[in-house]
Amino acid sequence: MDTTSIAIIVIATLAAIAFKYVLYKKICRWMDNDLAKGLAEGSAEKHGFLQQQLDQMRLEKINRKEYAERLTKLSEQYDQTH
Repeated sequence: MDTTSIAIIVIATLAAIAFKYVLYKKICRWMDNDLAKGLAEGSAEKHGFLQQQLDQMRLEKINRKEYAERLTKLSEQYDQTH
């Protein structure tokens, strides 16, 4: 194999890995947003609150595995106060 072939293979592989990483991150974000929307049960105010809390968790770099538990608790607290 010549240098050009190796360069093409390396570039294509790196592009594929980058594409899969970006796609994975987008899908995770969609799932998290859908979780907040589902917990809102059709209430726009509750959805806004949960989305804000989700964004805050992302900023605080909280482990993604904890999102569902925390959002569920926040949803219950929201229901009790409103």
